[in-house]
Amino acid sequence: MKLTYLAKYLPLFIAVAILAPAQNTKAQTRVLKIVQPPQTQTVVPTPATTKEGIPTYGSEYAYDRYMRLGYAATQRKDNQAALSYFKLALQERPSDRYATIAYWNMVDLVKGKKSPSAKKVAETKYQRYMRIGYDATNKKKYQTALINFKRALKERPGDFYASQALRNVQTYTNTGQKVARK
Repeated sequence: MKLTYLAKYLPLFIAVAILAPAQNTKAQTRVLKIVQPPQTQTVVPTPATTKEGIPTYGSEYAYDRYMRLGYAATQRKDNQAALSYFKLALQERPSDRYATIAYWNMVDLVKGKKSPSAKKVAETKYQRYMRIGYDATNKKKYQTALINFKRALKERPGDFYASQALRNVQTYTNTGQKVARK
C-alpha cells in the first residue's frame, strides 16, 4: 500500500522540487560577467600542407592518404606515382607491413619483375588428373572422367576426394546404363 502512494506522488514531489524557487541565496543572486578578448583578425581555416606541399584534410592521417593515393595510382597503372606514394607512406610509418609490401611490389613492378602474387604455382599430377576428371564429368564424358579419377587415386592412394569423385562417376554411368536399357 505504501509503495503505491510513493509511485503516485513521487512525480509531483520531483516537479515541485525542480520548478519551485529555492530561498534566495548568494549563489542565485550573483551574476557573473564573462569577459571576451577582442578579436583582432578572423582566421579562415585552410588545409595544412606537408613539407612536400600536399594538403592534409581534417582527420585523415598522412599515412592513410598516401596509401589511398598509392592504390589509386596502381589502379590507373601509374606505377611511378604509386611508388612515390608508397614511399611517402613508408616514411610516415617505417615499420608498417602493408606499406612495406606495397612499396616493394611497386619497386619490382617498375623494374619489370613480376610480383610474387603473379607467380603461377605448378600444378601437381594429382591436381591435373582431378581437374581433367571434373571437366570431363561436366561434359558428360564419363569414361575420361573415370580414367583420370583412377589416375588421381594412384597418385594419392586412399584420397577421399578422388574416391568420392570416382564413386560419383560410377553412379552416373550405372544410372545411365539402367535408363538406356529401359
